[in-house]
Amino acid sequence: MKVKELNSTLLKIMEFGQIPFWKMFFDAPRTLQEPFNFQKIDVGQKQQKAILLFELGTYQVASDMVIIESIEIDERKIVVKVNAESSCAEMIMDELCEYMQQFSGAQNEIDFKPVIQSNESIIIAHMDMYAKELIHPSLLNLIDNEIVENASTIYGKAISNHYKMLFRLDYISTDEILKEYRIDITPKLFSIEPRDGTPLDKKIYVSRAPVDTKTHIMLLEEIESMFS
Repeated sequence: MKVKELNSTLLKIMEFGQIPFWKMFFDAPRTLQEPFNFQKIDVGQKQQKAILLFELGTYQVASDMVIIESIEIDERKIVVKVNAESSCAEMIMDELCEYMQQFSGAQNEIDFKPVIQSNESIIIAHMDMYAKELIHPSLLNLIDNEIVENASTIYGKAISNHYKMLFRLDYISTDEILKEYRIDITPKLFSIEPRDGTPLDKKIYVSRAPVDTKTHIMLLEEIESMFS
């Protein structure tokens, strides 16, 4: 497997009061613009909540320049999206917490340990398998014959040429802290499919998963090995 593109999202939900949001609301747009080189900064509302939204920034990691797709901050939540490994999102989050310490004005160091933290990632990769292999042969035969035949009309012939594996992951909370803070874990999706606009014989796939990039790559390699 050869990874072509990575995108990772790191979300942290804090206790109320941990994020010095209103102090940041007025000062952060100016203070954070320089170190992260954001090209777009917005102060507004989302779902009736005040938010700070920073977009299209950069972050230096060793000799590499990481693209920050966005950083979204509200009174309780921070979401970092980068076009890089999850470890880069972690580094950016850590640096943000250092700035939040400054904004708070507190003499003692604030513990920015989240109530809950989650990772999501998108990976585009060349995988040594054919898209049809993701579908059970009997179901594939049904699709390619009966479903295609019955779906065709006088206006056009149906063809099946896009195969996708998709699972929805539901969560049953096992943490009493989440119950205390009335936080529900929303369902997540794990999927793998051929990349739109790319011929199937190129074997380029897009996969989404509610895990960090390192774990995601491991899972895709395991899936690839099943068909190699």
